[in-house]
Amino acid sequence: MTPARRCARACRIMAAGLSLSAAYGVTHYWLYGLPGVVSASVLLAVAQSYSDEDRRIRARHEQLRRAALSDEQLLPPPVPCCSFWRTSGGEVHGPDCTRPPNACTSLTADHDHGTAA
Repeated sequence: MTPARRCARACRIMAAGLSLSAAYGVTHYWLYGLPGVVSASVLLAVAQSYSDEDRRIRARHEQLRRAALSDEQLLPPPVPCCSFWRTSGGEVHGPDCTRPPNACTSLTADHDHGTAA
């Protein structure tokens, strides 16, 4: 539940309470119900605004979820360069390795080319 949806529900509950109090006030004198009706109307307008914001948030989350799914489906997994690809940690793989010799994925003291301060 988004914060906007929580606020919309709270505004609707308060509007219902104010409507009930306005109905009770009208039983005594018709002007006693006026503040409750006006307040309930304002709260319902605010609740509608929060509901619109909740719809926008949910639509954006759905767009992002679909984009992530399409990225997972479109991007192929990396192709292993040799039999030691998964466990080597970027070190020298072996004689059957097809990657370029300067393609290291980890920096060690031997491979550090002046990047350390």
